[in-house]
Amino acid sequence: VLCLLFLLSMFKVRSQQLRFKAITSDEGLSTNYITCVLQDDMGFMWFGSQDGLNKYDGRQVRIFKHDPTSENTLSNSEITALCQVRHDLLLVGTREGLNFFNPVLAQFSRLQNSEKGIEGKINVIFRVDSLNVLVGTEEGLFMINPDARVIKNRLFKVAEKVNVKCIEKVKDKLFIGTFGQGLWRVTGNTAEKVELVKPDLFNVEDAELLNINCLG
Repeated sequence: VLCLLFLLSMFKVRSQQLRFKAITSDEGLSTNYITCVLQDDMGFMWFGSQDGLNKYDGRQVRIFKHDPTSENTLSNSEITALCQVRHDLLLVGTREGLNFFNPVLAQFSRLQNSEKGIEGKINVIFRVDSLNVLVGTEEGLFMINPDARVIKNRLFKVAEKVNVKCIEKVKDKLFIGTFGQGLWRVTGNTAEKVELVKPDLFNVEDAELLNINCLG
């Protein structure tokens, strides 16, 4: 009984220490529809939303949106992915392509050698190292040099479009989840398909093994 009372008292103390605060459009967010979240190395919170990129410093929100009259703004206001490469560079994925953002100068720029497959919706951005970033889109997987703002390589060499949904690093190996094309592993500058074994104990259709939405 004493042990139970002690555990209950500890749970009560810990639960009292947890404090939740809702940040909504009433506090300045561009919209309540949040699509992705990032905390940078300075502690600032970045919220990608259906209507703009929001920077939150703990007190107020600053909003960045697409301006059709300026090329130095977001390519689209619907944010789909966020990734920090270094303290002065965030990669921002939108429904209409990739953006390079310097949070220190509050300046946006675009790819120098953009092509069709990366001009659409960006699903995921993964930092491999300071000179290599993987960008998954609805039409393929691209290796980007963030310093030069150029595409280094298009990794999928298949006839049809590949809808990349997620990227995860497991023991120094990069795995790519796709919609309709299954699981792939990146080796060097190429992507190789991983054949998944259908579990005997589960009622899983073969087609379901081709749709990989998340990895962990």
